[in-house]
Amino acid sequence: WLIKVNPDTTGDFKLREGTIGVADYAFAGCGGAATINIPSTISVVGNCAFLDCKSLAYIDLSGVTALGERAFAGTALSSILINDGVETIGKEAFAYCEMLSDVIVGINVRSIGDYAFKDCSGLTSVHITDLAAWCGISFSDYYYYTNPFYYADDLYLNGKLITDLVIPDGVTTIKAYAFYKCAKLTKVTVADSVTTIESGVFSGCKSLTDIKLPANLTTLKNGVFMDCTSLKSIVIPVGVTVLDKGMFNACLSLESVTLPETMTSMLGGFSFYHCTSLKTIILPDSMTNIGAATFQGCGALESIVVGIAVKTIAGSAFAECGGMLYLCKNIIDMEEKL
Repeated sequence: WLIKVNPDTTGDFKLREGTIGVADYAFAGCGGAATINIPSTISVVGNCAFLDCKSLAYIDLSGVTALGERAFAGTALSSILINDGVETIGKEAFAYCEMLSDVIVGINVRSIGDYAFKDCSGLTSVHITDLAAWCGISFSDYYYYTNPFYYADDLYLNGKLITDLVIPDGVTTIKAYAFYKCAKLTKVTVADSVTTIESGVFSGCKSLTDIKLPANLTTLKNGVFMDCTSLKSIVIPVGVTVLDKGMFNACLSLESVTLPETMTSMLGGFSFYHCTSLKTIILPDSMTNIGAATFQGCGALESIVVGIAVKTIAGSAFAECGGMLYLCKNIIDMEEKL
């Protein structure tokens, strides 16, 4: 193991062959180290191993399988290859790397820790070789700094820029925030094998205009299409019975939504919050409740057909709505400020 180097180290640094790991804080604060050559025998990069190596612009991680917390935070890296041996990227691993523009993510990465790419404002592209593997990555709850798409607009699959995304057959679940803010996506086709799309998967995809959901889909978690400002229409498959919180929140261009007759509720509210282009919608007869602020701010809404089974409409469900609204007569629990 390499335990510690002189913080005054400058220029190029070459680690000894046979070294198997870089210990916590080994190079921390070595502001003059520009290139560090590490042998393929190194598999572990410890916590804060290269923290604040402000001149470090290049490093080869071809043999590494574990990246610790803040391993490269505050460095001058412009690109990074996370090889196929890495399964976990630690918390804040590349935080504050303002020069970082390209990230290549290997097929075996399973999780990315909190704030892994925080303040990586120079990021422009993410490169992957296996789309199914990317769909299986678990991002932390702090997705806005964890997923590199928070800054990067471009997704490259085997060197090709992806604007028409096809989720491959065999994928059953698309993990939360997988394509969050992937700004160049314009069309998405989801394979029939997919049954679950987790929270926020396509949220913030502002160029997305067309999406085809699979017939076998049963679960759409909260905010999947939130802030997809170019999306105009969508058909929800019959297997989806619940429209979760914030599903189409701020989808400003959304004009047409087809809900299945099997849908029973809009949980958590805000499902169509500020969908300012939505003029009419038909709620199925199977629906029993409408969540809080579901249609709030839908200023263009002219008519709505509410199914016969609706028993509850929560507060502010139709606040700030213009035009004429048609409601069914058998609603038995209607909160104030609709």
